[in-house]
Amino acid sequence: MAASPFVANLLAFLRGLRRMGFSVGPGEARLVLLALQHTGIEDPAVVRDAVQAVVVKRAHEVALFRAAWRVFFQNARGVRDAWLALNTLSAQVARRWQTGREVPQVVWLGRGRDERAAPPPDETAGSPWVWMKTGASGDERLRHRDAAAMTPAEWDQVRRWRARVRPLWRPTRRTLPVHRGGRLDLARTLRKAAAGTGGEPIEWIFRKTRRKQRPVVLVCDVSGSMDPYSRMALRFAHALLAAGMRVDVYVFSTRLTRITPALRLRDPDRALQEAVWAAPDMSGGTRLAEALAAFRQVHAPRALRDGATVVLLSDGLDAGEPEALETEITRLRRLARRLVWWNPLLGDPGYRPTARGAAVLARQVDAAHPAHAWASLEAAWTALVDGGRLAGRHQQQ
Repeated sequence: MAASPFVANLLAFLRGLRRMGFSVGPGEARLVLLALQHTGIEDPAVVRDAVQAVVVKRAHEVALFRAAWRVFFQNARGVRDAWLALNTLSAQVARRWQTGREVPQVVWLGRGRDERAAPPPDETAGSPWVWMKTGASGDERLRHRDAAAMTPAEWDQVRRWRARVRPLWRPTRRTLPVHRGGRLDLARTLRKAAAGTGGEPIEWIFRKTRRKQRPVVLVCDVSGSMDPYSRMALRFAHALLAAGMRVDVYVFSTRLTRITPALRLRDPDRALQEAVWAAPDMSGGTRLAEALAAFRQVHAPRALRDGATVVLLSDGLDAGEPEALETEITRLRRLARRLVWWNPLLGDPGYRPTARGAAVLARQVDAAHPAHAWASLEAAWTALVDGGRLAGRHQQQ
C-alpha cells in the first residue's frame, strides 16, 4: 500500500474508534491493512466496507461507524499528521453524534447466552433492550478480557480494581526476635536465663531472618500500537503502588520518562492524567533501544540497587536496528537481577515473535508472560514473586 499518508490516517482512525468504544486492537489493525492490500484503496465504498467488516462487531455500531467514516474522511483526507487526524475525528464525531439521534444503548446482562448475539426478533428495530442476569461473575470475566476489546463503561470499572498480588521479598543478613516460628537463639536464651533465673531457661528466644521488598522497575511502552495495553498497565502500576509495592515506573515512546511520582497520587484518574502530562510523546513511534540506553545511562545506578528486577512491557515492534537493541538488552541484563518481558501479544495463541525487535527480546530475556488483560498482569506479577523462570517462553518457539 503505497499511500503512506492514507495509512497513517487510517491507523489514527482506528485508534479514534477505540476511544469511541469500538473493540479495535492491534489484531484488527493488521486485518484491516491485510484486507486493503487485496481490495486496493481506489474505491472509497470498498475501503469503507472492508474496514467495517473487521471493526464492527455489534449491530448497533454500524450507524456510529458510518458517521465516523464520513466525518473522518471529510475532515482528514490528505492530512499527513496522524495526531491531527485523530483529534479531528474525536472532536467532529463527538459533536455531530451528540446533536443527532442517539444509538440505542444495549445493556448486556445475562448468563449462558452469547454476548454477540442479535437482539430478540420481537423487539422493535432501533429500540433499546435489556437482558437481565444473575450471579457475580461479570467482574471476574472482565478481568480476563483483552484490554483492546474493552468499552468505555468497562474501563470505568477498571479504575476501582485493586491488585490481588503479594510483594517480592528478599532475605537480608539481619535477624529479628520472634516468639515462635524462627530458629532458636540459644546464646541469647542462655544469657537471659543466667541473668534472671539463676541459670534455668524458662523463656525461649527465637530469631528469624529479616525480609525486605525487592524493587521492581517497570519500563512500559506507550507507543501507538500499545495504546489500550499501556493504559491497562499504568492502571495496574498505580494499583501496585497503592498496595505498597516497591515499583519504579518508566514510560517510553520516542523518549524515556519516569512517572513514578505521578502514579503515587491516590486518585487513579488524576494519577493517570498526571502521568500522561509528564510523557508528552505518548502514542508516538517506538524507539526501544534509545529508551533502554537512556535508562541505563541516567536512571540505572539508582533504580537497580538492591537487586532490582526489570520488567519490560512492550509488543516488541521497534522501529530501530535490531543490533542496537540487542546490545542494550545485553547490557541491561548484566545490570539487573532478572529481565522479564511482558508482551500483550502473547495473549494470542497463534502469536509468534517474528518482528525484529520481538525476536531480539525473545532470545535475551529471562522470562516472558502475556500482559493483555488485568488477570494476565496479576499472573505475570505472581510469576515474579514465585521466581518462575522462562514461564510462557514455549509460546514463542
